[in-house]
This record gives sequence, C-alpha cells and structure tokens, in this order.
Amino acid sequence: MGEYNLVDRLRDNYSRLYLRDYHDSPDKSRVSMARRIVGQLKSGIPTKLVVDIGSGAQALEKTMLSTYNQRQFRDLFGRYNFLTLDLANIKRARLLAQKRYPDLVMHVVADGSILPVVDKAAGLVFSNMAIDFMPEEAFSEAYRILAPEGTAFFNFHHPDMISEASIATKKEGVRKYWKYLESNQVLFSNQAQIIERLEKIGYKNIQVSLNTDGVDKWWEVSCKK
Repeated sequence: MGEYNLVDRLRDNYSRLYLRDYHDSPDKSRVSMARRIVGQLKSGIPTKLVVDIGSGAQALEKTMLSTYNQRQFRDLFGRYNFLTLDLANIKRARLLAQKRYPDLVMHVVADGSILPVVDKAAGLVFSNMAIDFMPEEAFSEAYRILAPEGTAFFNFHHPDMISEASIATKKEGVRKYWKYLESNQVLFSNQAQIIERLEKIGYKNIQVSLNTDGVDKWWEVSCKK
C-alpha cells in the first residue's frame, strides 16, 4: 500500500470519526501536552504562531481552554496566533475551540505532508497522537515551518496501543486501518528510532519519555530547531 492510500485512509477514517466523536486520544495525553504547551508559552517562543498538526476537532485546545477562566485564557493565548490543521473534513460546528474563540483559533484542512505555512513562521509546533500516523514528510514539514530556536512537542503512539488485544476492541473499519499500521510498521517501535528519525531531519535537544494512563502508553517528545 503506497503513501497516497495511507493519506486517503487517514482522511476517510478521521472524517467519519469526527462526525460522532471529538477525539480518539487518551485524556491524560492531552492534559500532559497542554501543560507542556502552556509552560512553553509562558516562557516565550520566537514567533507568535502556534501550530497544531493533526488537531482533529480541537480537543487539545479545548483542554487548554477548560484549564483557565476566560480572562486568564485571553491574557495568555491572546498574545499568540493559534492555527490548527487536520486532514479530515470536520464541520465548523464540531471545532471545539474555534466556535468559542474564533478570533484566537483558526482551522485549516491540510495534509501533514504539505503544510500551508511559510518557512520558519511557527514559534511552537505540536502534535498529539497524530503526526506519527502521517507520511514521513510530515516531520520534515514541521521542521520547515519551525522558527530557529522554536520548540516542537510530539506525543507518539506506543506499539502496545495497536496490539492484538487493543485492535480486537475496535470497529471493523478501524481494525483494518490499525492492522495496516501494524503490518507496515508505520509507527515508531522504540525510543532510539524516534531520536534517529528526528536527528536526521535536523531537530536538536531531543528528549523522549514514556507516559501511561494505566491502559495506554505513549512517548512524549520535545525538541528544538
């Protein structure tokens, strides 16, 4: 199965998913990512643009929204321009953050391997349980749009998340897709592989840790340009 089919499957699967659900990631993964993002924003980033690659229905942004009252949120996030990107066709009414703060959050339908952002524009790029599903070019694209000294935060699926036991609990369409991920070794298999891939692209100061909510495991990655 080639890259085109992978992208096509991603679009089809997630367009269907977001008709009925708002996310498919562990709650703790979003909370953990949100804390890292907020911490970095408080410390400062080199440009005002913040980009979420594979945002889905903006569940992570909703997590950040729910952490702060309206004034606190505007005081912090009003300094930045948030851009969320996703391949799926998601109705505007399903976008959790944009419908509440349309002046702070913008959403664009986009393929991760061709991001609609100019070079070195983003001070912070992040992706929660999404970019590792995408074609390899997505990592290079994230690097391309990241400003010098900019920060990237990624959460990656651990192989246990697509184990036989986990796949068996999914609906037929999702089972077939996850079987494809498993058989074609799309996801990272270990921490060394993550570091090697990112270093080859040019990322530096790469840190990888394993996190879990007691059911699912994922890798949390931070790096710089």
